[in-house]
Amino acid sequence: MTSTKRSLCDHYVRDEMRPRLTDADHRLLAAVGVPVCICVYDDEGESEWVLLEDGGGLHELPAGSAWTCRYRMEAGVFLDLVAARLSPQRAFFTGKLRIDGDRLTAIRLGALLAGVFSRHPWQPERAPLKPRGNARTDDGELTPHQRAIIAMHFDEEDGAPYWQRWSHEHGVRAEQLAMRSDLRALPPMDRRRMEETPFRDFLPRVVREGGGRLILGETGGATGAPLTVAWTEEDFEKAFVAPLCSVLERRGIALRQWLFAGPTGPHIIGKAADRLAQETTGCDALKIDMDPRWHRRLVAGTPAALRHLAHLREQTEQHLRRERPDALFITPSLLRALLEESDSLEDAGLRLVHLGGQSITPREREELRCALPPHCALINGYGNSLFGCLVEEDEALTYKAHDERLIVELVAGMPGECGPAAPGDWGTVTFHRFDASMLILNARERDEAQCVAGGIYWPRPAATASPVAAGVY
Repeated sequence: MTSTKRSLCDHYVRDEMRPRLTDADHRLLAAVGVPVCICVYDDEGESEWVLLEDGGGLHELPAGSAWTCRYRMEAGVFLDLVAARLSPQRAFFTGKLRIDGDRLTAIRLGALLAGVFSRHPWQPERAPLKPRGNARTDDGELTPHQRAIIAMHFDEEDGAPYWQRWSHEHGVRAEQLAMRSDLRALPPMDRRRMEETPFRDFLPRVVREGGGRLILGETGGATGAPLTVAWTEEDFEKAFVAPLCSVLERRGIALRQWLFAGPTGPHIIGKAADRLAQETTGCDALKIDMDPRWHRRLVAGTPAALRHLAHLREQTEQHLRRERPDALFITPSLLRALLEESDSLEDAGLRLVHLGGQSITPREREELRCALPPHCALINGYGNSLFGCLVEEDEALTYKAHDERLIVELVAGMPGECGPAAPGDWGTVTFHRFDASMLILNARERDEAQCVAGGIYWPRPAATASPVAAGVY
C-alpha cells in the first residue's frame, strides 16, 4: 500500500513532469545526459524512479537500472521541491536531501531542476488520488448502541421533545431505522430549526431530569447563529478527549504543559482543551483571550484586524517564552502568524502542535510541518461543536470515527436520492451522532472530502458552499 504523499510523488514523476517541460528545459537537462535516480520514502516504505534526458525526451528507465547519482529524501520534501517551496540546494545543505554517487553532477543537475520547478510549480492538493487498499463503504446495519439511542430519543413519553415532534411530523418511528441507508434517506437536519430550538429540547428525560452534570458549549457561529449544545461528561470525554489521547498514547508522546491559543468563553473547544490538558498532564491548559466572532466583524487587512491579530500573537508568544509549554493547541491562521512574524517557536521546546478550528490544504499542512522543529509532532483535528473531534491517525488529513457513537460518511447526490461515495470519489461530509445527550441524524456539512479506506481524506469547504467570513477560528 502506497501512502498519499508517495502516490502524489509518483503521479508527478509519471504524469505531470513531462508535459510541463519546454524544449528549452529538455535541452538544459540533456546537457547533463546521465541517468539519475529519485528516491522518496516515508514510514511505510520507499519509491524510486531512474530518469534519463537524452535530448529526445525525458524517459523512465526500468526499475533497478544503473544511475550516476541519486537524490534521496522524504516524500514531503519532494513535494516541496516540485511546488518551488524549497530549492534542491537548500534541501541538501539543511540535511533534508541526501546525494549518493556523483555529487558534482547531482549539484549541477539540482540547479537546473530548481529552475524547472520555479518556472512550472505543481500544487498537488487537487491532484487525483488513487483509492487506498481495499477501500469500501460500510452500508450495513446500525449497532445495538445506535438503535438504542434512537429509541431513547424517539420515545413518545420520555424522549427528546425535538425528536418527538420530528417523528410525528415525518411519520418515522424508531424501529424503522435499522440500516445506514435508512438514515441516508431521511431529510437532512434542518440547521435553521436547530438554531431556534432550546438545548433542553434535544435531551431525553433521563438526561434532562437525571441530575448529572451537563457541559454546555456553543457552535462557532461562522455559518449562522450560534447553537447551544449540551453534553454529559461521558459523551464529552468520548467526543473531544479520547480521540487525541489514543493517538498520543499510540505514538508515545508524553506531555508536561499545554498552551491553548484558541477561543474560550462559550466555545466548546476551550472546555475541550482544558479536559484534554487535564487528562494528559494533570493541569489546565494555559490560554489566551480570543473572541473569534469579534475578529470576523473586523474587515480583513484593516489596521483594526491587524492589531487584533497582533494582540493574539503577542499573548501566545508571552506564554511560549515564560512558561515554555511542550504542547500547543492552535488554529492554522494564528500558527502562520507566529511563524511569519517571530522566531518564538524555534527554541520553544515544543513536542506537539495540534491544529484545529479551520480547514487546511495538504500544501498548507506540509508548509507548516516543514516550518516546525524536526522533533515536534504535528497532528491535525477535524470536527465541530455538534459531533466532536476526529484526529489524524496514520495519514495526514485522513480521519475516521473513533467509536460507534459517531458515523461519518461521504454521500453523493441530492437529499433523499443520495448514496455513499465510492472509494477515491469526493462527496459531502455527512454525520450521525448517537449520544444520550444528543441525537443527530443525516447532518450534511458544508464540507466535501475524498472517500478512502475506513474514513475521509482532506475535508474542505465545497466549492458550492456559501462563503464563511475570514477569521482566526
